[in-house]
Amino acid sequence: MDGQKQGPPIQKYKQKQQQKGKGRNGAPPLRNIETFERMNFLYQAAHLTAGVSPQLSRFYSSTVKKISTKTVSRLSPEIKRTICKICTSLLIPGYSSTVRIQGQKQRHLSVTCDYCGKIKRFRHEKKEKKKIEPTSGTSS
Repeated sequence: MDGQKQGPPIQKYKQKQQQKGKGRNGAPPLRNIETFERMNFLYQAAHLTAGVSPQLSRFYSSTVKKISTKTVSRLSPEIKRTICKICTSLLIPGYSSTVRIQGQKQRHLSVTCDYCGKIKRFRHEKKEKKKIEPTSGTSS
């Protein structure tokens, strides 16, 4: 209508977001959407192949780490916690890792990789129970 060619819907969306300068909920637009989609696909494939072929699963998860370092994009902490730093295998509790709660004063969750023996520790704080106090109203 304006004399400009209309592209596919994804390109229209990207152009609108670049013009606005903001993404959803006022956040900056997500760069490298294709990269995050690829990393997500590979991570899901690694989970699906973990039971069948641990080596293929390691290859997929190492590819995810390589992509994130090359594109200088951060992996979410949930994904980082499930990949071993040494052998890049997925840390699935009961299958490829052992999970224990340790410590007396400072409790922590220790996840041990069954393939290489690397131990990851995460802080684990007890949730305090809220005390319910009786109301000081008159009851009949």
